[in-house]
Parts: sequence; C-alpha cells; structure tokens
Amino acid sequence: VLGGLLLDNDASDRIGDVVGDADFYSDAHRLIHSHIIRLIADGKPADAIRILRDNGCNLFRVRLFVNPDPDFDKNYGATQGLEYVVALAKRIKATGATFLLDIHYSDTWADPGSQAKPAAWAGQDWTTLQSTVRSYTRDTLAHFRDAGVMPEMVQVGNETTNGMLYGTTVVPPTGGQVVY
Repeated sequence: VLGGLLLDNDASDRIGDVVGDADFYSDAHRLIHSHIIRLIADGKPADAIRILRDNGCNLFRVRLFVNPDPDFDKNYGATQGLEYVVALAKRIKATGATFLLDIHYSDTWADPGSQAKPAAWAGQDWTTLQSTVRSYTRDTLAHFRDAGVMPEMVQVGNETTNGMLYGTTVVPPTGGQVVY
C-alpha cells in the first residue's frame, strides 16, 4: 500500500475510506502512511526520500550493480544500474541527506555465500581483473562526480567477509594460492 501511494499519489482517493493509519502493524509504517496522506492532502508530491528525510533519516545507502538484469522479478530486485543510481542520488542530495554508494561488483546480489563476478568479467585473468575493477571504480566515481552527486561515502563490495569476485584463483609472487 505504501509503495502504491508513492508510485501513484492519486491512489489515496481510491483507498482513503478503506485503509487508515491503524491498519499498519508497524509504528514506522503508520508514521509513513500518515505523512504520505498529509503531503497528498496538502497538494505536495509524496516522495519516499523526502518522507524518510523529514522523519530523521540522514543517510541513504544505495547499492549499485555492474550490469543488472532490468527484470525486477527475475533478478530479485537487483536492478540498480548506474543511470538509475545517479538519478536516485540526485533526489537524495536534493534533500540534503548523505549518500553512501555500495558498489556490489556483481550483476546481482552479493553476500557472504555469493560474490559472483559480473558476466562481462568472468573469463578475466588476475591481472586483467585487477585492471577492470580499478577502471570500473574510477569511471563509476567520475560519472557521479560529473553528474554533481559524488557520494560522501563508498562501500567497496557488499558483505565481503569471505572475499569477493568469486571464481578466480591467483598464485601470488610469494607463493601459495589465493582463491576468490
């Protein structure tokens, strides 16, 4: 319901007699609902970022995938590519909030059990992969800078306790083996 109201502010006319603040289990959801309805009643657009900012959210962590599949259902919501995130960063910055960019270095979700390399990087040797990661990071941050929305913080990888960019084996010059 909350997402529907944010996507279509006119939906409040259709559900206003059916759904009220008391219909939400969570205090946070009740607060967000009442704020959305108040904004709509005042003739202002109900924007999720503005609502969260007005209610004390000071930092927005936004994930970035290298080349995500745009099909939300197929990719379990991991659809945030560069242009989408730049547009979202502009909305965040317009509220005066802090923007934290979480670069996943993957085309989909990265977590302790899955740190798949982007498909375009899959067959790269260690030296090429290092260069690709360096170039991708540099070019991505330059894109945000040029768009006027440089993040205040950057998270390198997501949930990387067990490493990242799985599927690469490296023999360091000092011997041994590192497997990613």
